[in-house]
Amino acid sequence: MQLRAAEDGRVLMELERVEIAPLRKLGWRAPEPFIAKGRDGTTDIWGVIVKPAAFDPRKKYPVIKNIYAGPHASFAPKFFAAYNGMMALAELGFDVERGIVPGWMAVIIVGREIAVTGFRAIAASQGHTIPAFALGKIKMILETVTICILILGPAILGKLYLLSRWGLWLIIIAAVGSAAEYYIRFGPKVLSSDT
Repeated sequence: MQLRAAEDGRVLMELERVEIAPLRKLGWRAPEPFIAKGRDGTTDIWGVIVKPAAFDPRKKYPVIKNIYAGPHASFAPKFFAAYNGMMALAELGFDVERGIVPGWMAVIIVGREIAVTGFRAIAASQGHTIPAFALGKIKMILETVTICILILGPAILGKLYLLSRWGLWLIIIAAVGSAAEYYIRFGPKVLSSDT
């Protein structure tokens, strides 16, 4: 992390340096930043491509296009994180391909992410702010732990790898429950014809 001058962007001092070699040894991949031009042909649109840890360029992968449609939301990371929700989706897609995660579970988890993100975007466009609820945060923690277990695999974890099955079921319960919570608490307000 660097402190830069507002006038010209020059580096004033380094504040912090992250050592990611231990993460890379575990198979971690950083999101890959990219820049594309907006519809006007001049505006830079920043984004990231998130690939599974065991990405193979010879294989085909499903693509989840997670976009933001206005100034109220942004998905391009602005800081270092060893894990985020987009990484979970990438890993789940890859694990489905390997047959580790049942496809129906991945559909529920990814479908919940898409539905809640869309619902929150609709709410934001109407001036409503929907905070993250406790169950959604629990779901994210469960995803983080379970994905780590799936990445490490039975060769490293032995019998502890069986925790991934429990983790997947708990993620499904939390995903469905938190999606229902968003709708129950904000659905009538956001989806009413008065807004």
